[in-house]
Amino acid sequence: MDNIEMKQAIESTFNTVAPLYDCRALRFFTNAAGHLVEQLALRGDEQVLDIACGTGQVTTCLGHALPTGSVWAVDLAQQMLDQAQQRAKRDGLSNIRFEQGDVDGLSIQANMLDAISCGFGLFFLPDIKRSVSHVSAGLKPGGRFIFSTFTGNAFSPMTEMAFDALAPYGVEPPKEMWRRLDTKEKHHQLLNESGFDKVSTQQQQCGYYLANVDEWWDVLWNAGFRSLLMTLSEQQLAEFREKHLAEVAELSTEQGIWLNIEVLISQGVRS
Repeated sequence: MDNIEMKQAIESTFNTVAPLYDCRALRFFTNAAGHLVEQLALRGDEQVLDIACGTGQVTTCLGHALPTGSVWAVDLAQQMLDQAQQRAKRDGLSNIRFEQGDVDGLSIQANMLDAISCGFGLFFLPDIKRSVSHVSAGLKPGGRFIFSTFTGNAFSPMTEMAFDALAPYGVEPPKEMWRRLDTKEKHHQLLNESGFDKVSTQQQQCGYYLANVDEWWDVLWNAGFRSLLMTLSEQQLAEFREKHLAEVAELSTEQGIWLNIEVLISQGVRS
C-alpha cells in the first residue's frame, strides 16, 4: 500500500466510524485530551494548530484554554470534522477554524503558530517525520509541538485475544500503527530529529473498567479496528463476535473488565 492508498484507507475508515466515535466506551480519548492540553500550559492568547483533530476532543479543550487565542483544526475525514464542529457549537466556541485536508498539503507560513498539537494521530501519517517537519515550519521560535500516543501495552490483553480469534478466518494481525510511536525513546527521537529540544514526556493511565463485553465491542467497532472487522462476511463477523466476546467475558471482575490505556504525552520546543 503506497502513501496515497494508505491515506485513502484511513479517511474511509474514520468517515465510517465517526458517528459513534465519541461513545462512552471510547471516553479515554476525552480523558487524554484534557491531560494533553493541561501539559501544554497555555497563556490563553496563542495561535494553535491541532492536526488529525478527529471529533475535536483536543480541539475543544484548546478552545476553552484560549479565550483570546484561536485554534486551527485539521482532519482528513470530513465526517470526523462534522462531529468536531458540532462539539464546538455545543460548547459555544467561536475561536476554532476547521479545515478538511491532508496535513502534508497545508499552506503553512513561517512564524504563524505558537504551538501544534496532535492527539493520537501522528502514527497514522505515512511519513511521520516529514509531516512533523512540514507543519513545524510554521512555529515561532520557542514554539512547541505536543502529541499523544498509546504505549505498547495499551488495549492488552483484549487485542491479542481478538487477533487470535480472527486467525481462523485468514485475517492476519495488522501492524498496529500506534506501535510506531509507543515508547518514550521513539518520541524523543522524532522530536530531536525534527529540530526540537527541551523534550519531555509524561505517562498517564487513562484506562477504566468497562461495564460489560458490549462496551469492549464498542471499542472495536467504533474506532480503527473497524476496517479489519469489515473484511469478514456477515456470518463470519457474527461468529467472531460471539466467540471473542465469550473469551473476553472471562476477564470480568467485580469492577468490570479493565481497559488498559497507557498514554504517552510528549512535547518539545522549537530551537
